[in-house]
Amino acid sequence: MDQRNSGSRQMRVLIVIGVVAAGLLVTCFGLFIVTAIYQVMFVAPAEAAARHDYILQSADYERIVEESRLMLRNPDRYPRQPGGSAPEKLPGYIESIDPSWVIIRPGEGVMLMFDGKYGLYATIDDDFDPTDIVGMGAIQVHSGLWYYEYGR
Repeated sequence: MDQRNSGSRQMRVLIVIGVVAAGLLVTCFGLFIVTAIYQVMFVAPAEAAARHDYILQSADYERIVEESRLMLRNPDRYPRQPGGSAPEKLPGYIESIDPSWVIIRPGEGVMLMFDGKYGLYATIDDDFDPTDIVGMGAIQVHSGLWYYEYGR
């Protein structure tokens, strides 16, 4: 009879351990889901808005134009990887503003795209008009640099 009680006690302990482990697993999964939702709903939009404000208000437009024209003069130094969204190596300041996509258009300009919503287009020279490339809603923010929004 003692062996029978011992076996049922072990079974109850295993059941309790299983229930606790399952509860912890469900709790961890729930926390993961809540964290992911928080990131998507609050953190990512806030970061995107902060970057947008920086690009419009604080970015060093002169350096963006200089570094873009450097890429235009030396496109072989900035090859885009197959399937990649930007050259593997970017000039320092452009890399620091972290564009989502960089497209070098030889003889025309460099398109820097951010968050799939807006971008900057640095032209090969100050007189080049990129409105046929980036749209009629493009706004010149600096000599040789235009701001645009998708769908505008």
